[in-house]
Amino acid sequence: MRRLVILVTMLMLLGGVVEAAVELKNPPEMLFSKSPDAVREMLGSPDYIKVYDYGPAKKYAYFTPDEWELIADKAPLEQGEDVFLVDVGSYQLQYHVSYAPVYLEGNRFSPAYQVKEYTIYPEGELKLGEIAKLLPVNVSKVAQGHLQTFDPPYPPALVITVPATESGLNDTYRRFRERGDVDILVEIGLGQAVKPAEVKSTTTVTYVVVKAAVPTGAGPTVDTAGLFN
Repeated sequence: MRRLVILVTMLMLLGGVVEAAVELKNPPEMLFSKSPDAVREMLGSPDYIKVYDYGPAKKYAYFTPDEWELIADKAPLEQGEDVFLVDVGSYQLQYHVSYAPVYLEGNRFSPAYQVKEYTIYPEGELKLGEIAKLLPVNVSKVAQGHLQTFDPPYPPALVITVPATESGLNDTYRRFRERGDVDILVEIGLGQAVKPAEVKSTTTVTYVVVKAAVPTGAGPTVDTAGLFN
């Protein structure tokens, strides 16, 4: 019942004032290992806080920072994502940033927080061939990726692994008992169902997730040579 009351309160609070998007000439640098304060120095104050309800419906709601202050003590902080409206050149984007606790000096009761992963949503049409100019890692040099499929009606995603140059990612982002080096994984949501040979530079993109993780099982291979040029 309490969760239902909280969710209803969230939905009633929607509709805050939209702030002007931050304008950047170039895409932001890699957000990994950045603290919330460092991210805000790069992207400004969050325009919204996105909060999930983990019930069967998996609903979510957006709040302005002022609205979030009214309900923050009624919802776990780890449910929230910072949402930034960012214009990069002619592209209007949303950056959804989530954070992971980092337990310094073995103290698990007072962690610091760093960026765990972030998702970029285009506001408008975006093609696969345009992705490279919006990312902080060079996907153009990667020769192949793999196609990750989901249950219908969700289209597949193209997943590309970029070897990480920051050794600190291994200490922060490797899960318990996980083996292998932590790399940068770029998951590109495709706008339609396609087979590996049908992935083209003109394929529509619906989202891009950038995260630090140990690569796991791969799906069908996709030749990415020339896709991002």
